[in-house]
Amino acid sequence: MSIPPSTPDKDASDTRQGDEEQQEQEDIYINPDDCIDLGEGVDDSAEVAADERAGVAADLLEAADEEEERDNCSITYPFTDAALCLAANPKDHTVVAVGLQNDTAELLRIRPGSVEPLRILRGHTDSVVSVAFSSDGELLATGSYDGTVKVWEVAKLMAETGDCSTPMLSLEGPGEGVEWVSWHPKGHAVCAGSQDGTAWMWWAGKSSGGGNVMQVFAGAHGAAVNCGSFSIDGKAVVTAGLDGVVAVWNPRTGATAASCRTNEEELQRSQRQRQQDGDVDMEEEVP
Repeated sequence: MSIPPSTPDKDASDTRQGDEEQQEQEDIYINPDDCIDLGEGVDDSAEVAADERAGVAADLLEAADEEEERDNCSITYPFTDAALCLAANPKDHTVVAVGLQNDTAELLRIRPGSVEPLRILRGHTDSVVSVAFSSDGELLATGSYDGTVKVWEVAKLMAETGDCSTPMLSLEGPGEGVEWVSWHPKGHAVCAGSQDGTAWMWWAGKSSGGGNVMQVFAGAHGAAVNCGSFSIDGKAVVTAGLDGVVAVWNPRTGATAASCRTNEEELQRSQRQRQQDGDVDMEEEVP
C-alpha cells in the first residue's frame, strides 16, 4: 500500500507549527546558567564568572552611594513664609524656584547637603502660587493671585545677587488671580489659568512682540480654571476647573476641540462640602 505524498500546504503548516512551538519554548524557559542567586549574597561558586561578581559588587556599591546621597539631601531651609509651589530648571536641576505666600519667589541652588539662596524675586502684590521654567531653561515664569504672570531671564538672575524687582516681562489680562502657568514644550509661549474662568496665552520670548496676548481661552468654564497644561507636543492646551469641566483647546484658534464634565452628583456633593468647610460663600447657588 503506497503512502500518498504530503502536500506543500501541509508541509508549510507543519513547519509554522514547529516554529511556533520552538518560539513558545524560548519565551517560557530561560537558561539556568544565566541566573545568579542574590538571595543571601553573591554566589561565590565556580559557576559564577568573575565579571558577574564584579558587576554585582559594582551595583551594590552604587546603591550604597545613592543611599548616602539621599541621606545627605535631608536638609532644612528657612523660607521667610509658606512655600506654595516649586520648579527645577530642566537644564540645571540644582537651580530651583519656589513661590511664597509673601508675594515673592526665591531662586535657590540645591546640592546634596546644602542650599544656596541666589535671588529673591519681587514685584507681585499677592501670593506666588505657580512657578515654571521654559523647556530650554532660559526663562522663569511666576504666576500670582494678583492676576499677573511675570517672566524672568534666568541668565541675568544668575549673573547678579540680591533682590530683583524688574522682570523681563509682566503679562496682564486675567480679571482675577492666576492659578497656574505652563510653558509651550518647544518655545517661549506661556499659558496661565485664572480664577475668572479663563485661560490666557502670551508670547513671552526675548524677541520683538514679547508680552503680546496670543490667545484667550474662554467659554468652557463657569468657575476658576485651577489646573492646566500644554500637551506634550504643544498642539493642544488642556484645562480643568472647579466647575468640574475638562476642556481641550486649539492654541491656534482658541476653540474647544473637546470638553467633558465630571459626575453632576459628585460635583454637587463636593460643592456642599466646600460650603461646610467655608471655602465657598454660603449664598452661592449649588446647581
